[in-house]
Amino acid sequence: MTRKEILFRENITLWNEYNTLTGAATTDLDEYAQTYKYQKALKESRAFDLESANESLRQKIEKAKAEKERAAKVEAFYQTPEGIRLLSELDAQELTAIVEFKETDEAMRRELQDYIHRTLGEYWTLENLGPTCVSFAIRKPGSEKETVFGQTIEIFYERNSWFTGKDRFEVSVGSTGPFEALETEQGDRARFYIDLGRLLSDQQGLQALRERLFQHADKMNEIRRRIKAAQDRKDNPFTAESNL
Repeated sequence: MTRKEILFRENITLWNEYNTLTGAATTDLDEYAQTYKYQKALKESRAFDLESANESLRQKIEKAKAEKERAAKVEAFYQTPEGIRLLSELDAQELTAIVEFKETDEAMRRELQDYIHRTLGEYWTLENLGPTCVSFAIRKPGSEKETVFGQTIEIFYERNSWFTGKDRFEVSVGSTGPFEALETEQGDRARFYIDLGRLLSDQQGLQALRERLFQHADKMNEIRRRIKAAQDRKDNPFTAESNL
């Protein structure tokens, strides 16, 4: 048996060990060695690459063993009275934060819906609210849910933007080419641009919206941190409680 084949078979053995630790399927080496696929893979492999791959696999196996040992300790801890108490507390903290997250999001959506109705009219609606972007759109005439294609105003907001390092508050709209200038009913392109101008001309209202969106983002991020802290502590209950 050549050195390359020894390394090749070792690679399969190491993968089997790793897959056993992680619950994945393993390969019957003796059966595999009788196949054309084995011979082809062996021929295409290189000893140098196999040495490097096997070393990486050994490291993965050690990490998997350590993680399995850690998970077993965590599971055993949660069977103790102290562990049962801590898990109950962490579950309650996580659930409280999740409920607060949902309620805060829903309240902000209602607030933004009221804002766009006051500012531009009842035929406008909140289309979406994300962590760094809110969008408003014109509803299709006669519809409560469908919006007019291409008639959406996106407002991007972000404290200390990763791209510029500054607070971001920007407006973006799409373009659909020429439109009829004298048709200004709900759904007409001219009406969309008229309303866009009305929105931008209300600088005081936009300033208030900016501050409110930043406040909302700060609150949601704070809740996310609490949720993550509870989840992280559940994964590793032996860490300090200071992160909660």
